[in-house]
Amino acid sequence: MPNVSEGIAYQGEETLTVGPFRIQFMKTIHPVPCYAMRFEEINTGKVFVFGADSAYLPAFVPFVKEADLFLADTNLFNGNEGHPAHMTAAEVGSIAEAGEVKGLVLTHLPQKGDLNVLLEQARAAAPSVAVSLAAKHRIITI
Repeated sequence: MPNVSEGIAYQGEETLTVGPFRIQFMKTIHPVPCYAMRFEEINTGKVFVFGADSAYLPAFVPFVKEADLFLADTNLFNGNEGHPAHMTAAEVGSIAEAGEVKGLVLTHLPQKGDLNVLLEQARAAAPSVAVSLAAKHRIITI
């Protein structure tokens, strides 16, 4: 039927092909079941990773490897490492740097504090990555 969405179930770490995309999933560390998603456009090889909610997880490094864009849960300023559900700016930046991603967008931003400080903390951990903050109505082309 045209103009409708179709729900597609997935089982953990499997790979799905949906339309022009190959989609991989990775279970994250979070009190509520949560999965990061890696979208690869089959024809171009462009890669977008949505990190979802997660505590720091070393498995993110190979999961984000050479992504064109990584949207990462950055709910905490440095000094709050080891949180059970979210990552700090330095943790996210270190994943992006080690994973050799091209662009990192900080999402799930904290409600309090100077977001420019958060941005600088992530940039310090990812000097070779273009790091920016998520913004309402922002459009990013990869």
